[in-house]
Amino acid sequence: MGLAVAYCRVSTKKQEEALKDHKEQWNEIFEQEGYEFANTGIFYKKNGHREECKGLYIDEGISAKEYQKYRKAFSKMIEDGKNGKFNQIFVEDVTRFARNVEDGMKVIKDLREKNVNVYFRKEKLNSRDVKNDMVLGVLFSVAENEITTDSRRLKWKMERLHKAGKWTAPAPYGYTVNKGELSTNDEEMGKIDLIFYLYTEKLLGMRSIANYFNKQGWRTRKGQLWKSTEIRYILKNKIYIGDIINHKTESVDITRGTIRKIPEREQIVVHNEKLRIIDDEIWRRKEIIMEQRNNKLKDREGYSNKHLLSTLLYCQQCGSTYIRVKKRKAKDESGNKVDRGYEWTCLGHNHYGDIKCKGRFALDEQELIKFIIEELEEEKKRNNERFLDIYLKKKKEQIAKINIEKIQKEKEEMQNQIFEVRADRNKSLISNETYEEQIQAINKRIDEIRIIEKNYYNLKLDIKKAKDTYEKQKKILNNLDYKKMTNTDLKIIFNKIIVCGKYDKGYKNIHLHFSYNFLDEIREKLPRKEVIEFLEEIQKETGIKINNIEQSFIMFYKPYQKQKIRKSTYTTYLKKNSEK
Repeated sequence: MGLAVAYCRVSTKKQEEALKDHKEQWNEIFEQEGYEFANTGIFYKKNGHREECKGLYIDEGISAKEYQKYRKAFSKMIEDGKNGKFNQIFVEDVTRFARNVEDGMKVIKDLREKNVNVYFRKEKLNSRDVKNDMVLGVLFSVAENEITTDSRRLKWKMERLHKAGKWTAPAPYGYTVNKGELSTNDEEMGKIDLIFYLYTEKLLGMRSIANYFNKQGWRTRKGQLWKSTEIRYILKNKIYIGDIINHKTESVDITRGTIRKIPEREQIVVHNEKLRIIDDEIWRRKEIIMEQRNNKLKDREGYSNKHLLSTLLYCQQCGSTYIRVKKRKAKDESGNKVDRGYEWTCLGHNHYGDIKCKGRFALDEQELIKFIIEELEEEKKRNNERFLDIYLKKKKEQIAKINIEKIQKEKEEMQNQIFEVRADRNKSLISNETYEEQIQAINKRIDEIRIIEKNYYNLKLDIKKAKDTYEKQKKILNNLDYKKMTNTDLKIIFNKIIVCGKYDKGYKNIHLHFSYNFLDEIREKLPRKEVIEFLEEIQKETGIKINNIEQSFIMFYKPYQKQKIRKSTYTTYLKKNSEK
């Protein structure tokens, strides 16, 4: 008995009944055809949930036109078929399988190469027979034409609804939708009004507004934290002044799911005063503020590798990168405000506060650069070449175990055997079954040889890469002008610098881990004995106590700074104080 599976789609409604019918139907067909259910199968639901379903691959409410992007169960079935988990697929009809010629025929031919047959029950067609390709191509073409026609009808219907001011999408925040009619949501309306008030009257930024919402315990409709992008979407959406804007995009190729953006002048705009939440004066004020802030943003240097420490510092607590922010000005003895320069702080804490990350460890830029320079000076004195020698020795020992000439000669012999077996089959000296068995055995050995070959050349590449990385880092270090060093220079040397802080008796104890590119690539592959000996030497040279010798090479944190905890007050508007 062969192993088989069946593919089907079920709607969201009456799902249990449909599943029961499918199982009964395919169980009866499998018994008639002499197949067993393969010990594989899955049920993918629209919400992302999935369940094991022996012998059945099921997609919930997904059209056959959506191939790799949406039909998860179908894609999984094709992958499992190629991996030899079964040799027969049953499907109700051609439209359940694919609804365009290109995808349908490609999958059929891919499966055929792996000796997997597809049987279309309604049409009584087997994909195993190449003679059926023309018929299948025509059927896929008919299905494609049907879906294109349906798409045109739907597009026409949607345009009529849009011109009538109907809503054809999920309701935006602040509204509810019922049978295409939008209406305001009293509870959410208040938050919309608050967003515009905070932005135009209190002059808070989008990130600050999101943080305020999060601190109040408010969440988005999906139950997630508010982000600045969601606040921006609300501030820019004209629905809040009563303008319904539709026909923003249109389908280019329904079978591929490609779309194009419609120019603003071609979009459908219908005004409905009943949907207004924000008056025109507040909207205009918001537009002016947004334009002013965008212009300031364009003039700023930032968000790139132009800053010396850009995308080098990372928070140990939440994994976010550190960002450069300007310090608040302080007053001198005469009462004049003085510029205090810049500091680097965790992006996660800066954007979301303690909700996302409690790592409120701000690092003064000048002090930090000075500390990094001290670390680079120490790195120059360290004998990392010993690690390179140990690493290269280990790699060379692995290479010596591979007789590459013998392996390559065997591969040539295997390839010659394939030609001989094919010739025997063409001369009818062996049966098709014997041919398949012999070819399968030969290909299995060729695959094994290719893995050995790949490993051999990867080892060679590892050696070259380690040497190049070490020499490049050494050259940069020796020739580094600290007054002219760039972000690129530091990224050649460092993989990242991780900031770790702990609160202890009124202080923040901050440590830094310097992760070097050269050491990162080889450290986990070195024998533990050599690692421990190296770290013991570091202890003697630096006087720094390393509590866990075996683990410290992977994560060695160097004491950086001890900061006194100070009270920080939020804006008067937020009316909250917290001790950090």
